[in-house]
Amino acid sequence: MNEAPNAVNGVILVWDARGHRGVRIMRVLFLSRLFSPFQIEVANAVRDLGIDYRIAFTMPNRAARMQPHWAAFDHDAELYPVAPEGTRDADWLCAQIDQLSPDVLLVGQPLFGLHEAVLRTWRPNRYILGYWMEPPDFRHPTWRRVAGRQLTKSRIQYADFVLSIGERAERAYLPCAPRAQHFLIPYGADLSRCLAVDLDAKPCETTFLYSGQLRPHHDIGLLANAIAEVERQRPGRFRVIISGDGPERYHLDNLLAANPGLVGRVTYDSEFASWSDRLRPFEAAHVMLYPCVYTGWGLVVPEAMAAGLCVISTRNAEAALYYIRHRANGIIATLDLDSFVREMLRCIDDPRMVRQLGEAARQTGLEGHAPSIASRLQPVLEADYPKHTPRQQRQVQLDVALSKLRPAIGR
Repeated sequence: MNEAPNAVNGVILVWDARGHRGVRIMRVLFLSRLFSPFQIEVANAVRDLGIDYRIAFTMPNRAARMQPHWAAFDHDAELYPVAPEGTRDADWLCAQIDQLSPDVLLVGQPLFGLHEAVLRTWRPNRYILGYWMEPPDFRHPTWRRVAGRQLTKSRIQYADFVLSIGERAERAYLPCAPRAQHFLIPYGADLSRCLAVDLDAKPCETTFLYSGQLRPHHDIGLLANAIAEVERQRPGRFRVIISGDGPERYHLDNLLAANPGLVGRVTYDSEFASWSDRLRPFEAAHVMLYPCVYTGWGLVVPEAMAAGLCVISTRNAEAALYYIRHRANGIIATLDLDSFVREMLRCIDDPRMVRQLGEAARQTGLEGHAPSIASRLQPVLEADYPKHTPRQQRQVQLDVALSKLRPAIGR
């Protein structure tokens, strides 16, 4: 069967040896390390557009990642399989690629078994090769960033397209894959429950929310100090919900021990029986606090915006940089105590402003809704990309041969 080079509405034209025309559904396989309900929600939205979009997860840190509500996420294990315990990632991924024979192979970060699977299965024009990349960690020292850039370039230079998650990612990867077409397409999720939040049903007292892991890159110490200072200046006039857990929780526990007046007004809501339960805190909050030193994206930002929250974050959060227009649909603060305290006080003193920013944020948050992301992915997946030149084919074949001389990558 001969096939047309591109697809329309998820359908590829095919011809048999006699020239009879037929059609088949376009097949896309996304290789990802970590099991992600968010990615499955986007995949379901792409499938609604008529594309056979599947995900293969290797998920090496199962125990750390699978909290109860993650494990409870209902999904089709045939469409979104996870590598069985004890299997070698690259071998399992190669089997998935051979079984599905995708028209487009989409890969997360080109690391470990994911990269080896590409090296072992890539042949000239066998499939369209794309990457969906988070920005590099700019906190690393210069030498490490330079080395990482060179490694990334060596691994994605043959890509047909690159999807960048945020502006920093786009700037970082444009030079790494000059042959590829580049698109800025962020992560998304099913925001239906967020969009259904009734803004008029929220409590009258200004309620702040922090949602995310309690880890150093979210500067939980700054968050705790800001709450303490706001309590000193506006005692008893606000509440805080902490939706998350992690090693930095001691900052908040110390805050409560030192400020008895906050007990009962700074509360935890982080035990979720189902996947949708994680959005429960958004229904009771007006303002999302998201101090951030670094994050690959920050999907909680569009979630909060879709739920009508005014988000206070920093330019270090990729999603905040992408979605928030300062004082138009949210607030961009600097990563220091004075800035966060000042913005929190303003929210307490001006609830009308908070409501206006939250309403504007909800409109912007729609951009992160899974159907919206799927509609942006569709033309990228269906596009016609230039064929690889003979020189590029020989170079890839050489890279594959050299890779077999080195110790295997991954498990």
